Amino acid sequence: MSSRRLSRTLVLPALLALGAGTARAQHADATPVTGIPHPIVGLVLSGGSAKGFAHIGVLQVLHELGIHVDLVTGTSMGAIVGGLYATGYTADQLDSIVTREDWGNLFRRPTDRRQQSPAEKAASEKYMITFPLEHARIALPEGVVPRQAIAERLERLMWPVRADTNFNKLPTAFGALVTDLGTGTPILLQHGSLAEAVEASAAVPGAFAPVRLPDGRRVVDGAVVRNIPAEDARNMGADLLICVDVSERPSPPDSLRTLIDVVDQTVSFRVHATNKVERAMCNVVIDPDVMGVPSLDFGQAQLWIDRGRAAALAVKPALMAIADSQHAARGAIPPRPPIPPDGPIYLRQVSWTSVSPGADALVRATVGLDDDTWVTQKDIAAAVSRIYSTGRFDQVSFRVQPRREGDDLLFDLTEGDRDVVGVGIRYDTPRGASLLVGATVNDWLTPGSKATLTARLGDEEEFDGRFMLGAGPEARFLQTYRATFIRTSLPHVRPVGVASAPVIDVHELSAQIARVLGNAGYFGVQLTHARANDGVAGADSALAFRTRSYTTVGGVLSLDTYNRVFAPTTGISALMLWEHDVGSGASFEHQFADLQGAYPVMRHASLVGRADIGYGSGPDLPLHDRFFLGGSVPSTVWAAQFVPFLGLDPQSAQGTVVHMLQGGVQAEVRDNLYVTLRGNVGNVFDKWPAPAGKSAYLRGAGLTIGTTLAPGPVSITFGTRSVRQTPVIEVNFGATF
Repeated sequence: MSSRRLSRTLVLPALLALGAGTARAQHADATPVTGIPHPIVGLVLSGGSAKGFAHIGVLQVLHELGIHVDLVTGTSMGAIVGGLYATGYTADQLDSIVTREDWGNLFRRPTDRRQQSPAEKAASEKYMITFPLEHARIALPEGVVPRQAIAERLERLMWPVRADTNFNKLPTAFGALVTDLGTGTPILLQHGSLAEAVEASAAVPGAFAPVRLPDGRRVVDGAVVRNIPAEDARNMGADLLICVDVSERPSPPDSLRTLIDVVDQTVSFRVHATNKVERAMCNVVIDPDVMGVPSLDFGQAQLWIDRGRAAALAVKPALMAIADSQHAARGAIPPRPPIPPDGPIYLRQVSWTSVSPGADALVRATVGLDDDTWVTQKDIAAAVSRIYSTGRFDQVSFRVQPRREGDDLLFDLTEGDRDVVGVGIRYDTPRGASLLVGATVNDWLTPGSKATLTARLGDEEEFDGRFMLGAGPEARFLQTYRATFIRTSLPHVRPVGVASAPVIDVHELSAQIARVLGNAGYFGVQLTHARANDGVAGADSALAFRTRSYTTVGGVLSLDTYNRVFAPTTGISALMLWEHDVGSGASFEHQFADLQGAYPVMRHASLVGRADIGYGSGPDLPLHDRFFLGGSVPSTVWAAQFVPFLGLDPQSAQGTVVHMLQGGVQAEVRDNLYVTLRGNVGNVFDKWPAPAGKSAYLRGAGLTIGTTLAPGPVSITFGTRSVRQTPVIEVNFGATF
């Protein structure tokens, strides 16, 4: 016998003795596996955020050494990796999954904007954070990070084992550790929906909202009570335990700089106290290097995997002893069966959990799946996306329940707060800092109604209250009743002989009824009564200060099929307005049309364009119904008056007629980094038709570089009308509102 073989033979009895000495009585929530020859090898994977990718490197080494894992227990990220492995994925497949994943998008709301109603599109992505509004009081949310994108990925990846509600029947027996939020006791989940169990084990308190189990219990991350679920693997029947510990290590006191650092350090003491108990039950402990890289750096997946491999190879003799014991007891171990291909299933019945009447109506209108029909996983995922995109649910998951005649599909709906308060922050160089505060109340008078009250503070002040009937997806007509106060200065418009800038000050009451065009938009008619205080004292002609009241009737067409607000890659946006004074002693007319679009020509590049044309006439045309050209930042307050033009200062040119044509190309040069190169031609005039000839039109070009951060998009634009002109530089941060 070789010395290496002898050393393995000597190591094995010690490992078995350790296992026997640390075995405990079965936990009430742990179901032992059966039918597996001894020794039963259990793999225990700890929590540790991105550090948990090291588990994949360990799995690769175990496969290379010929170790067959009989059961897996996991906490948090360990439950995610372990659950995917239990589904049947190989270590190399897991490597490909995590290294190709766009982790930045995984922690954002996966709302498909094209499936939102027009009312939802107008309100979405304006707020940086929202708070529940309970009985007219602001409350705190249960979690700050949306879990929907993670849930959708897990459900898609675990679709092949959707019918296996007993986790001991999976390709590898599995248990996910969670913490009961009501009692603080650990629960090892071994039955139900695998995706839901894994998701619950990773529900970090404070970051994610608790998960409600089918039996009503609310649970959070298992690391609260046990980050290394070795005891649970023993209770499932494991004879030998291989434990991987990627827990956060205590930091030197001098390195603790912030409140968060101190809180993390104090919380980690409890984790390490339980880790000592759990590690003592393990036969082999693998300690990947967790230092030097932030635990939330999910973009370093390959680095963590490599560290896991290195740590596993460091204890290779002990691992080879386990491999030898398995081979001696069982002979050659067959390879794991491949993941079965996706296929359609026959739905016997489609249902969902109980929600409020207004939310229930939204689900019925958007689910799009019928009883007694064949569907694929993609069909169900599309239904989940449609329901979630209504904006009424914090999370939409599903469970497939096998029946003799087919499968029952149950959508598990976590209804969001119907009443919320939102806060948005924005900064751009033309207008400075702006703050948006808004409150939204859904189903106020009838299901599907929406009442909003918003205040925008900054260079463009706006106070807006509106009530909408028919805001839901089933409605054919949308009624909007609105009261608005807007005040804006025009610092780049300087009348001759006047030191002050003109001011636009408008109060409006309006009523609109519109025919809804599905999710694309609407067209309708509008009646408005307004009082305006426009201009500046001392100026002449159109810029002179005047106070007037008037009533107008008009028409509106609004379309929006953009796939996202910032840097859209496909879709169109159109706004057409017409208004005419009626019976108020004033005489004017205002017309405006804006058409924008993005058309993908390559995987990461799109052609983008915009065309604007507008006309105002009449001796009583208000200043705020004239057209102001310049700047690169669109205005949502004056969408039909302020027209962007690269190379001009914001709103520095004004007139009663506007022509503008813009085009260019937008490219995603790297993940979440967008570069847009555009050129434009146009001008404003004081008569219609506009003068002909090239000399009447201005030309300009601009380069925009932007990305999306957690608080919102950020971009910088350089615009110029000639190579000799100093560029107009505009920096923008936050959502457009």
